[in-house]
Amino acid sequence: MGSAPCGNCRPDAFFQRLAGQVHHIELETLKLLLKYACNRGILLDNHAEKFRRRKESKPVVRVPTKEEFSALVFELNSSPKAIASGAAAMVEFLAYSGMRVGEAREVRFRDINLEPLPVGRVLITGGISGTKNHEERVIPLFPKLREVIQRIIDNAGDISPDSKLFNTLSPRDAMENAFQRLGVKGFSVHALRHYFASNAMERGINFQVIADWLGHKNGGVLVAKTYGHLRPEFNASIAERM
Repeated sequence: MGSAPCGNCRPDAFFQRLAGQVHHIELETLKLLLKYACNRGILLDNHAEKFRRRKESKPVVRVPTKEEFSALVFELNSSPKAIASGAAAMVEFLAYSGMRVGEAREVRFRDINLEPLPVGRVLITGGISGTKNHEERVIPLFPKLREVIQRIIDNAGDISPDSKLFNTLSPRDAMENAFQRLGVKGFSVHALRHYFASNAMERGINFQVIADWLGHKNGGVLVAKTYGHLRPEFNASIAERM
C-alpha cells in the first residue's frame, strides 16, 4: 500500500491492488488465518468471509499473423548471431511443432525419427523436469518441422544421439532484438505455440488431435475455447462460405 500507515489501510483497498491469481490465494489464506483465530477464541468474527473472489477478464490470445511470423523468421535468419545461437532455428521449431519452449530445449537427436510420415515423429519428454502434465507424448514429423530439423542436423556436423538440438534456453532476446530492428510490436515466445494451434485449426484438424499434439488432457475443450476466435481474416473467409 505504499507509504500509507497501516491503520489507514482498508482490506478491500488492499485486495484491489493484487493481481488476479495472487488476489485469490491471499484472500483464501486470510480467511483460513482468521478462521483459525475465531476457532480458538482469539477473534469473535471472521470479517474476511464477506469478501468474494474478484471476477477476472479472460486474457486475449495474441496469434501472430503469417506475415508477422514470416517477417520475424526472415529477420532472424539475416542475423549471424541469431543463427549461431540457435535462436533462429528454435523459433521455427516452436512454430512448426507447437511445443512449449521448455520442452523444445530438452529434445535430443535420439528423440527424432526422420523416416517419412506416418513413421516420422518427435518424442517430447520434457527432460528431467518432464512436460507440464508429466507425460511424454509423440507428435508427427510435420513437413515444415522436418525441414527445420534437417537444417539443424546439416549444420551441426558430427552429433551424438544424446546431444540436444538447441544450446540456447530461449529465443526471447533474439526475437526482441529482431522486432526492434523491424520497428514493429512483437509477440511472445509462447505465441509461437498459438501460431501452431491456429494454423492446425485453419486446416480443419480435429480439436482432439490438436489437443493431443499440444499435450492437453481435456479432449480439445481448451483448444476450442482458446483458439476458437482465430485470426480475423480467417473468420472472414469462413463467413464467405455461408
